[in-house]
Amino acid sequence: MDDPIISVVVCTWNRCELLRRCLTSLCKQTINPSNYEVVVVDNNSTDETPSVVREMTVGTPVKILYVRETRQGLSIARNRGVEISRGEYVWFVDDDAVARPDALQLLFRALKETTADIIGGRVVDVSNGGKQGADLGLNLGCERRFMVNGEYVWGGNMAIRRSLVQQIGGFREDLGCSGSKRLVGEDTEMCDRIRKAGNTICWEPSVIVDHCPSEERLRCTARVKAAFFYGVAQVRQRFGVNARLGNRCYVAASSFIAMLLYFLCCVLTVCSRGRCIKCVMHIFRCFGKLAAALGIY
Repeated sequence: MDDPIISVVVCTWNRCELLRRCLTSLCKQTINPSNYEVVVVDNNSTDETPSVVREMTVGTPVKILYVRETRQGLSIARNRGVEISRGEYVWFVDDDAVARPDALQLLFRALKETTADIIGGRVVDVSNGGKQGADLGLNLGCERRFMVNGEYVWGGNMAIRRSLVQQIGGFREDLGCSGSKRLVGEDTEMCDRIRKAGNTICWEPSVIVDHCPSEERLRCTARVKAAFFYGVAQVRQRFGVNARLGNRCYVAASSFIAMLLYFLCCVLTVCSRGRCIKCVMHIFRCFGKLAAALGIY
């Protein structure tokens, strides 16, 4: 059997029902099943994930591969997925996403028509009435174009040449979610390395996945926790895990001052509930940066 053109890598951790919905959408694509495979990387789940994957392999012409990765971390799982994939390109899709029926067909067309090494598409947040999550910076317009410095694709809808991932050493494993720690930045950091190596990144808005987060992730406490780990990731991405003392001092001082300013803004000004929540998010993001600078996280 010939190798597929695209390997769809789905990394998952204890979200078997969301995974079922994701895999169902991937098995109902309009593209010829021989052109792609689905690789599920079970990142140490304790729920019914293996059973769900076994069920999904029955009655579908799509080849579904399953591998268990016991080392915790999204970046680790993605690198494992690339390792066992056979496609020329790897398309990363999150387990809480649902691919539109023509997503792979349109991605396949974009790969043929462009010379891009990475292609990123739209992620529509259906938890917000179907409105694009502009606050996450995921919508870069309605026209296909090559991205410029400062623009990034989101790892939940990103296709990349497999040989290139291997060439640059994969995702940084000190970044990315790890269990309940919602560290981020592994996808933007990879885009930076790929861009510096002289490769191109293309925005393809016709390739769409719907983002369907769990109810737990929509709670205020989860959003605050995510803001904290976003701050941690920002410091790691810029300075690494073992930053110099001078850099640590600079980040700690600037983060502490920013925390105070956001706190005063929240307390001393009359603002709406939404604006107040944003201030709290900024405070915890700065707190995450402070914790990373002090070596607490």
